[in-house]
Amino acid sequence: MEALCTQKKDDYFSTFSYICFFEKVCFVVAFGLHLYQLKIFCIYNMSHSIGVCVLIRSLANGGAEKQSILLTKALSSKYRTYLVVLDKEPLHPKHLDKIQQDQLNIIFLEGKPWHKFSKFTHLARSKNISVLFSFLPSDTLLAAVAGRYLGIPYIFGGLRNAYVPWRKRIALRLMHNYLLDYSISNCHSGVSSLAQQGFKKDKFLVIHNALESQSRHSNVGINECPIHLVTVGRFVDQKNYSLALQLFKKLKEDQALPEIRYTIIGYGPREQQIRLLIDELGLEKHVNLVINPDRVDRYLQTADIYLSTSLFEGLSNAIMEGMDHGLPVVATRVGDNNYLVDEGVNGFLHDIKDENGMLHSLRKLVLDEKLRQQMGDLSMKIIEASFSFTAFRKKYIELIEEKMMASHETA
Repeated sequence: MEALCTQKKDDYFSTFSYICFFEKVCFVVAFGLHLYQLKIFCIYNMSHSIGVCVLIRSLANGGAEKQSILLTKALSSKYRTYLVVLDKEPLHPKHLDKIQQDQLNIIFLEGKPWHKFSKFTHLARSKNISVLFSFLPSDTLLAAVAGRYLGIPYIFGGLRNAYVPWRKRIALRLMHNYLLDYSISNCHSGVSSLAQQGFKKDKFLVIHNALESQSRHSNVGINECPIHLVTVGRFVDQKNYSLALQLFKKLKEDQALPEIRYTIIGYGPREQQIRLLIDELGLEKHVNLVINPDRVDRYLQTADIYLSTSLFEGLSNAIMEGMDHGLPVVATRVGDNNYLVDEGVNGFLHDIKDENGMLHSLRKLVLDEKLRQQMGDLSMKIIEASFSFTAFRKKYIELIEEKMMASHETA
């Protein structure tokens, strides 16, 4: 009888121990969930209290300007985000329409440089700016100096090309190494090049450009004849239009090819030289020079092949837009073009001096409609998979969250 009582007593204490243990486990789990919920609550409130400023020199018709608007849109749904423009002119109507359509916060700084600096510092204080992005050398200068003066926690400069002229390079190197927290490059080739010229490599981040989703369809097959080549870019030496026109002239002289046309879309200081070269080569009836149109997409929709002969690039917005409209690409092997063009898959890449190789690739595409169709379809898939607005937005938000959480944990 005594043994039975002892056994029951042991069973009771054993059960009691299990119950206590179970209660402790429940307490730890509940406490952990409570901390997790508290963390999520803090992150949510912290994200909505963060003020983000995107600085850009102007709203000219350029790639950096497009990306600044895209970044403002990407961050506006999560943070209080402001697009601050240093100069009111030039102002591309399409950019303004996009800003109004997406209801983005835009602020123009007017007056002389000192007045702009004063207005910006007042704006940054009043809007409680915690994160500052810039794209071009002039706005990066303001971001670096004003950001440090105001004590803005995170200042990101911008590098948009694989090649930077020496004067700008000296200024950017000083800002990158000593004033900016990081510089965001749109190309790996630019980082590799500048790291060899004294830029601190560990302060670089690479985030490629992006495009917003379009109602995509391949253009190939729309035009039975003539075949349309297209190039979009500023009229500057970098774009190497003399090579593009020489290539087109040789295509025109090839009697085995069908009728072809070439459209060059852009604006810039070399416009007159390009017109003169078109006349010298006897191509005035076959080349259409379009100056700064409001709707570039209308020309891309009726094109068959995208041609780029640039001497250097970052990540080409123009090539991306051509790909987004279902075009195969023939381009020089510069910048991060190899991230856009998969050799033999959605186009062809050639060294700058490989004129015969580029001519061969263009001729191959002109003669083969099925190949143009196949490569054009793959161009669209590459853009959708790797350069979408969704992926772009995710990368920038992750960047901000990572830096802010690291700062919060350190504090």
